[in-house]
Amino acid sequence: MATEAPIFNKFPELPVELRLLVWSHALPDSQTVIITNDNRYERISRAKNAKVRHIDQARATYKLPSLLMVNTEARDVTLETYTPTASKYLQGVPIYLDFNKDTLYIADDSAAASFLAKKKNVNVESLANEKDLESNLRRLAIGGTLIRHNTEQWIKSMPQLSHLIREISWPMDDQNTARMQSTLRSRIETGIAMNSTPKGARELLKITFATKPAMNMTLVS
Repeated sequence: MATEAPIFNKFPELPVELRLLVWSHALPDSQTVIITNDNRYERISRAKNAKVRHIDQARATYKLPSLLMVNTEARDVTLETYTPTASKYLQGVPIYLDFNKDTLYIADDSAAASFLAKKKNVNVESLANEKDLESNLRRLAIGGTLIRHNTEQWIKSMPQLSHLIREISWPMDDQNTARMQSTLRSRIETGIAMNSTPKGARELLKITFATKPAMNMTLVS
């Protein structure tokens, strides 16, 4: 017979400093936010002759930090680490990122096209409560090409970017890998330097190439 987990009813009576420490230790580990293209048709009602609408938009798949929904105290602790961002790319719905350890993964060209497309009807008031994605993102993974949809230009607008994971579909030897890493790093570092205001020394951009089967392991390293 299964036994129920013990319940600690005295937690609200603990000193506030101790409660805050418990909440901070309960924050999740790093994760990857996966951006894909949601491209489908759906009926607008259940009626037999209902009209069909076309949906073509970016979708974010990730685990929302559960402490955001526990109580005000837990939410405040979580928001010291996790920041709402990117709602202008996701139909007004922000994602919550820990910029220091989470990775944003643009899965392919169709995801890049829908994510980076110009958005209409963005709620300016909601953006005021967010941190800008490009100004703060440190870890980015890209599938598909860098040339289409101005993806490389978008990357060059990220002054804090420290780790870029480039997904490839072909095997490369060490010499070619090193050459491509050097070339890509040079292009992006130069672009970042040209597009950002100097703010002191920044971390050298680390570029990793990964084939698709290795992506899940690489993204959380």
